[in-house]
Amino acid sequence: MTTMARVSSPTFVGRRSELETMTAALIGSNGAAPVLVLLVGEAGVGKTRLVGEVRHRAESTGALVITGGCMPLGAGTVPFAPIREAMRDLASRRSEQEMNHLLGAGREELASMVPSVTGSGSPVPAASLQQQGRIHELILGLLERLAEERPTVVVLEDLHWVDRSTLGLLSFLVRNVRAPALRLVGTLRSDEVDRRHPLYAFLAEARRSDRVTRVDLPRFDRGETAELVRAILGTDPPTSLTDSVFRRSGGNAFFAEELVAAEAPAADLPDTLRDVLLARVGNLPDGTQRILRTVAAAGRSVSGMRLADVTGVPMDRLTAALRDAIAEHVLVVETGDQGEDRYQFRHALVQEAIEDELLPSERRRLHAAFATSLAEHPAVPADPTADADAANRRIQLAWVISATRSPPGRSSAAV
Repeated sequence: MTTMARVSSPTFVGRRSELETMTAALIGSNGAAPVLVLLVGEAGVGKTRLVGEVRHRAESTGALVITGGCMPLGAGTVPFAPIREAMRDLASRRSEQEMNHLLGAGREELASMVPSVTGSGSPVPAASLQQQGRIHELILGLLERLAEERPTVVVLEDLHWVDRSTLGLLSFLVRNVRAPALRLVGTLRSDEVDRRHPLYAFLAEARRSDRVTRVDLPRFDRGETAELVRAILGTDPPTSLTDSVFRRSGGNAFFAEELVAAEAPAADLPDTLRDVLLARVGNLPDGTQRILRTVAAAGRSVSGMRLADVTGVPMDRLTAALRDAIAEHVLVVETGDQGEDRYQFRHALVQEAIEDELLPSERRRLHAAFATSLAEHPAVPADPTADADAANRRIQLAWVISATRSPPGRSSAAV
């Protein structure tokens, strides 16, 4: 295993279309432009880097950009956390006299959220914070006064951790902002929001609003990955390196940077990246984790019927475990050529990380179980395989793997 320092590309890579879309929405002076731009993408795909580039463009035109971030949800969640942070960002750039002017009649009430914005260490009683409507109006007034001075962009990062008070405020601002030079930007991880998340209904409603624009940020394609690797190394990378980084990272910018920075061999993972990859898996029930270890041993993808045959887990329990893994964005399900359900990891590196965690005896047992299943059921019902010769080759390969005592190389065979 390899440990290394983080290395990022010194230059901005790709994202031309998304950059232009966000720049036009945030810098344009057209009052009909959206109030809120939502930047959505999986963890590590490059949202913060894109926002940083947009921020640079906005500030180069004279706009004020203030930033706040949400914190992980939990018992200690602070109401209005990103707004508090954005206000501290603003206060760090203004004198106390300027802040008093901006805060206006709501000075004392807003100081109860962030005492440092007025230099006061004595916030008003917390009971006043229960007047949500009043707080919303005061923050709206503050932001619109800022926008009267010059174009203003408020960046709220990591909305997948949004608390309900901030979500209520965000909904209020989207409906009520009238200042043409005020824009909001929110970033969120698409793989953190499901139907149970408080943000889910907001996102559904936002799709129907002309006051909200959603920008989805995909993974890099191979060309963009090559550009990223070239920027990090400062020279043209070998084709084999680019191919390996793209295959293993799947085009996720963070994963690609970690692999390049660590100079990781094809069968090795940096410790920091391994921890990130396994964190989400560790939150799943033990039974689901056992199923994931079986999927990792299968290869590129595996059918539900094959999994049932290998694990011996009743179909209802297996389905529940697979549903948990899909809900946590660890697995994805696709339809095979013959209409069967096939399961594979959303990220190839997650499969690598889980497979690396297998004990040698566990790895041999799982490979032997798949070999036995393939031998006894070359075409499990609802799991058609290729022709007989291809099936026999997979059986022979699985038996060879299961017989070795050293950790085998990863197979990309689909079973």
